[in-house]
Amino acid sequence: MEHGDFLSRNPLDEPTTNYPDSNPSKRNKSVQFVELHQGWLTVEQKRDSEIQDLINTHSNKELPEAVTHTYDIRKGILYRKIERNKSSYWLSVVPRSLTWTLINHVHTEIKHLGTEKTLNKLYEQYWFPQISKLVRKFVDSCIVCKASKGPSGATQIRLHPIPKVSTPWYTVHIDITGKLSGKSDRKEYSSVIIDSFTKYILLEYTLSLDSASAIKTLKKAVCLFGSPKRIPREMLYKGRV
Repeated sequence: MEHGDFLSRNPLDEPTTNYPDSNPSKRNKSVQFVELHQGWLTVEQKRDSEIQDLINTHSNKELPEAVTHTYDIRKGILYRKIERNKSSYWLSVVPRSLTWTLINHVHTEIKHLGTEKTLNKLYEQYWFPQISKLVRKFVDSCIVCKASKGPSGATQIRLHPIPKVSTPWYTVHIDITGKLSGKSDRKEYSSVIIDSFTKYILLEYTLSLDSASAIKTLKKAVCLFGSPKRIPREMLYKGRV
């Protein structure tokens, strides 16, 4: 990994790679959402044995009292009542035969955005069993997403080694680690100084995650071993020293 050993390397100044679809603000957000024709939805629901069983059970008032109010039949189509974002919605129940086709259509129309956006768009009109699980599975397996999307998150920077000097206390690295174990409402950290040549470690307990704590630790180390010749500039990038 190019970014793995930040205590031994400095970043190189290189231009950031631009990916054509990596910036969401540049994407076309218009969505041509094609609704399932009511006639097709009625036909497919009639072909689905599970939905037909639900319709018959609901019509005969044989559903358990806890769920009977979550289903309704409107113009021969079964609807499901969903509680989402503190609001109630009546959504068409999609038969199994149309599930994957519908997910693919919505995911494509919103320009291959992520699971949550695909799911939110589906929830505007439709519902089917295990909808969240199936949408996540589809998006995770989308070949177009895997092949065309650039990396997300922070951009990695290529690094080069800092020359090693075979002298103790010539180069030292400073960092702060934590939170340490203890009371959940108490901030506890440890300032760390590592000698680049001997790998000797000095630890200093601190309650603050700031540059003042690192400087205090460095002053104590200087009293013990004298001033180091070099403190790598990645500490300056982090704003800690």
